[in-house]
Amino acid sequence: MSPHRKLLTTINKHIRAAYVALPVILLLSACTGGESADVSSTPQNASAGIAATCTAQPPVSMTIDTAGMVPVTSREDYVNATISLNGQTLSTRIRGRGNSTWAMPKKPYRLNLSEATALLGMPPARNWALLANYIDKTMLRNALAFCVSETLGKEYTSRSRFVELTLNGQYDGVYQLTEHVEVGANKVNIGEETESSNGFFIELDGMYLEEETWFISSMGMPYVVKSDATPEQVVAIEAYMNDVERRLNADYASFSERVDIPSLVDFYLVNELLKNNDAFYFSSTYMFRRQDETLRFGPVWDFDIAAGNIDRNGNDDPTGYWTRDRPYLRAAFRYPEFESRVRERWRFLRGHAPAILESISASARALDEGQRRNFERWDILDVIVPPNPVATGSYEGEIAYLQNWLRTRIDWLDGELGTPK
Repeated sequence: MSPHRKLLTTINKHIRAAYVALPVILLLSACTGGESADVSSTPQNASAGIAATCTAQPPVSMTIDTAGMVPVTSREDYVNATISLNGQTLSTRIRGRGNSTWAMPKKPYRLNLSEATALLGMPPARNWALLANYIDKTMLRNALAFCVSETLGKEYTSRSRFVELTLNGQYDGVYQLTEHVEVGANKVNIGEETESSNGFFIELDGMYLEEETWFISSMGMPYVVKSDATPEQVVAIEAYMNDVERRLNADYASFSERVDIPSLVDFYLVNELLKNNDAFYFSSTYMFRRQDETLRFGPVWDFDIAAGNIDRNGNDDPTGYWTRDRPYLRAAFRYPEFESRVRERWRFLRGHAPAILESISASARALDEGQRRNFERWDILDVIVPPNPVATGSYEGEIAYLQNWLRTRIDWLDGELGTPK
């Protein structure tokens, strides 16, 4: 029987129990195979803070009307529009966004406000994303990745809130209103962007041909330049990345002179924990450098087909490595110093696993009324939307599948990384 079918059998037996709030003691037992979890060094109030930070708030109503009720049909061309949100009326432009997700019936969107504005408690910004999360029927996998990133203390993690979107009079369901990943003092901070700066923001992206500014490194890795850069600066960025890759394959000391190792370790753990199919080649693997500093990895982005939600490459299976065997990591793990750091950070993250798991249950409860309306609009709970490995038939089933998958994943990684080597 395939791993995801085994999980689905478990779900069908325990589906209702898995959906309701689980006491922390049961979560601890589920994560440790019945043994006492190694969380003695994790203050109880710290885990409680993580659960609160990671728990979604109920969706807020958001209405967008385009000028003349013109439909949004392009990922390139903006349409003028007005937003009504939480008592605010805002002028914006709207267009489509995403790659494969743009082909889905429930469309994702990009917003460009006329002026930087704080939305739903998030810092002021002009650029925002509306994630449809159509493939992810829990609608929580991106939020889960953000939660793990926050738990590890990544330098920047996109903030988000859930909304229920009505576009041009049509109710379109629950969306995740998220900060757009971009350069900024409170976002990806690369310092001042000038022609003399050597700071930059890049993405490792297998779909580079759709972008304007890109290069292929000496290792054959496709990088897209996301920050403003002159042709001369692009040449310098390419040279810098070629040097990073050369040092990666030389020795650990040389590599760590160019790369901020803690940021790479934490970025790796988020992607490995959730077995992110796209990490470290296909798309959304971001890196940045501030003036004269080392290369950092992040922020995390695009996890709707992570955490068992894909029927390819064995990534529905909660056991086994994936990201560890991708470019960069395959070389980095040759160094005992790197693996030692990974094990150390895993033990820290593992200590917060119960709180992270509890946040999924709490977030599902917060989304409960909204998800009902969402799946009345999009009747797909009993439909496999490729690349879904399963269709559980209910929102409770989708949440249970995610939690069971994650518990099994934590257990497996604990066996691999939980003891010193």
